[in-house]
Amino acid sequence: MMSAVNYFHRFEDDLALSYAIHLKPVIPSVARTLCYGCQVDHPSQKQHDVCLMMTEEERTLHCLKQALLQIEEIKVLQLFRRFASLGKHLLHPLISLK
Repeated sequence: MMSAVNYFHRFEDDLALSYAIHLKPVIPSVARTLCYGCQVDHPSQKQHDVCLMMTEEERTLHCLKQALLQIEEIKVLQLFRRFASLGKHLLHPLISLK
């Protein structure tokens, strides 16, 4: 039997993964909208402060609030529900056979 701590840890991991999957394709477009170089179509790479000069982690943190506004939370929750359902079947295979 799974402990409550493990259950909530898995719950948090599945929810975070659901958000990450939906945020990953949105972050690059948000980065371009927040990047000065992209806004003015600047030829110098040094002027592309967000899309080129930041590391992937910096860019993600910088763009996260804006990206969260662009994703559909209902789709995130639907994916989370699928992860939770799959987890139940993987953790308790005998229960799903009954």
